[in-house]
Amino acid sequence: MKTIGKYNSTDKTLIIREDSKGNYIGELYLRGNTKQGEWISRAKFEGKDATTYRVMEYFNFKEATVRIKRILDWTIPYFGNRHIIPYGTLLVTDGTEEKVCKTKGDLEYDDSDYQYITFQRKRYRVVNKGHLHSPALTLEPVNC
Repeated sequence: MKTIGKYNSTDKTLIIREDSKGNYIGELYLRGNTKQGEWISRAKFEGKDATTYRVMEYFNFKEATVRIKRILDWTIPYFGNRHIIPYGTLLVTDGTEEKVCKTKGDLEYDDSDYQYITFQRKRYRVVNKGHLHSPALTLEPVNC
């Protein structure tokens, strides 16, 4: 299994792993004790539920409350445009604060290997679970 991310709070540690079939497995540990097999809670997420956001939301981690409220603008570059991937403007909220964020991460403009937004000084990866002309965008926290 491949480790996707490790997230710490004051008394808990959440490790998200991906199995060979693309399913995500969340394992919750107490006080940083992350020996494999000694978790206090474990859950498996399959299909469209297999996102970092969904796993963190299930285990009540604060970073999971950031979500896309609405897609304000979404542009698909065809020709005559220096972008190489779709880009746009998103209305993002954490339940108390809303902010308009532009997607970044186009290889033409910076060296990032993924598309992202910045909200409250934290970076979140923008993942399209839909398809090009009908995006189903989600946000996943990035470990920096």
